[in-house]
Amino acid sequence: MTSPTAWYSLLQVCPDDARDERVNVGVVLIVPDRGFVGARVDQEMARAEKLFKSEQSVPSLAAAAQSVAERLRRWPDVLDSKALAEYGSRLGNAIRLTTPRGVRSNDPAATLQSLFDEFLSPCPVLQRHKTRLPRIIERALVEIGFRHNVFRDYKFSLTSLDKVIHSPLAYQNGQVTMVKVCRLDRGHAKAIDAAIKIAGEGLLVKMEHNPGGTETRVVAVPESESPSPEVEVAVVEAFSKFGTDYIRSVDLGGFATQLQDDIRSHG
Repeated sequence: MTSPTAWYSLLQVCPDDARDERVNVGVVLIVPDRGFVGARVDQEMARAEKLFKSEQSVPSLAAAAQSVAERLRRWPDVLDSKALAEYGSRLGNAIRLTTPRGVRSNDPAATLQSLFDEFLSPCPVLQRHKTRLPRIIERALVEIGFRHNVFRDYKFSLTSLDKVIHSPLAYQNGQVTMVKVCRLDRGHAKAIDAAIKIAGEGLLVKMEHNPGGTETRVVAVPESESPSPEVEVAVVEAFSKFGTDYIRSVDLGGFATQLQDDIRSHG
């Protein structure tokens, strides 16, 4: 049997030691031979919040899980499966680490994304389609690791309309860039409706008066990296009418690289 080249542990929330009930909130992947340590954390903690109705706030759970992930990323020596297991056994808060399991990995970033998708997909009872960032952008974020100028599940308040606009990702590089995801897989009419909604939100964000505050803009990306060309052409036209930026599917690679550069230069 071929020996594993990598090891992973699941980050879990266990709010009650007596009941020992747990839910996955993240995943850690290590590749000792390459010195790779990667981690993905579900910042929304939706599963923990709905299944446990925990008294702890979602931000505090997310912060605790992120703290564990960041500690592992900054491990002073080569982090192997034994050290990962020992560290997990010493955790004393609501966050737990499962016993490391071996896995083959030729592309650590892709493996980490695959593990996150496998173990943190929504429960069937909680399932409701939720737009996801294109894989190429998620991989770019994994490669640069945790940064203080990257925000998941970002919320922008339109004070003039008493409305909040959500985006799955935002990052600060002088200005705040909100990345919105446009679904193009539900037919021409629904794709145009989605584009108009996001483009309109982009226009409202641009027009919001924020004296002395940080400028904010909206950039839209397609959820799929290979949408229907006919649908995408119509979507591009819709965004252009509102003056909101849209990144075509063929340009996602360049956008992901630029995103990394912007985050690194200001993070």
